[in-house]
Amino acid sequence: MTFKFNLISKYRDELMGYAIFGVLVSHLLFWLDIKIPGVNMTLRLIYTQGFLFLSGFGLYYSFSKSSEIVPFYKRRMKRLCIPFVLMAFIPCLIRAILIDGSASSFFLYVTTAQFWIYGNYWGMWYIAVSIVLYLIYPFLHKFIFFSNKKVVFRSIICLVLAIAFFEALKHTPCYSTFGFWFQKSIVFPVGVLCGYLSKNEAFVKISNLCIFFVLAVVLVVTTHNYDSNYYDIGKSCVALPIMCLLFERFTFNKIRAFLRWFGKLSLELYVIHCIMYNFMQDYFANHICIVAAYASALLLSPVLHKAFGKLTGK
Repeated sequence: MTFKFNLISKYRDELMGYAIFGVLVSHLLFWLDIKIPGVNMTLRLIYTQGFLFLSGFGLYYSFSKSSEIVPFYKRRMKRLCIPFVLMAFIPCLIRAILIDGSASSFFLYVTTAQFWIYGNYWGMWYIAVSIVLYLIYPFLHKFIFFSNKKVVFRSIICLVLAIAFFEALKHTPCYSTFGFWFQKSIVFPVGVLCGYLSKNEAFVKISNLCIFFVLAVVLVVTTHNYDSNYYDIGKSCVALPIMCLLFERFTFNKIRAFLRWFGKLSLELYVIHCIMYNFMQDYFANHICIVAAYASALLLSPVLHKAFGKLTGK
């Protein structure tokens, strides 16, 4: 029995759906100050670190089709930057005028520069980190895949360098500002490598995959009290292939359709519910913010997703 890496491509929407569903429910429980043993861990099996893994996975496919850098940047801008700016424009403008009283604040918010200078705001660290990963990806791709030989070795080099960089960053003031969130991108080159393995129809024996699982579990156990990012990444590395195998083995038609719906709308759902809740915190009671955040996210996301598709020619 084997695990085929192209299963990740086959079930990418479902995996994205599970990730964003976990984010939505985890945020709801956190904002309501509800703790249910075991539930939060289950919801966070893929979570935002899974977004970054699947982002690396998808970027490999995208850049492999056309390795021209400028068109690649244009596609990324259409798929992430333009939708984000349009969704964040009004809340950021109101915040800049009424709360901050500064036009420069508006620029910092809509460009996500606010995150890199002052730290996470409204949960938009994911957008800020994704933009940086998009900018550096063409160069990362050319380094890893300039030759078909030793691709795995060069991927491991990138992973080790990333870990070393963030471990060094922990000893600087930058870590408390943006480093903790940026560190989650350590899983990004793993996603890129899996994208390569998927496109080349690579597979691994389940016995060998079990060895990988053991190593990932060891990572989870040993880093639980040391670094929550490594802990979360380890969980995702175990959960992603297991979920793919479950989707392949069992039908789960209704569950998969449910997850695909969430997966296709993941960007809109993430941005709208985070921005609406945090924006309204300055004006309304907590329960009103929660209702408004989730109602607006669930109602507006399908409409905006379709509109962005037409606007960007997606």
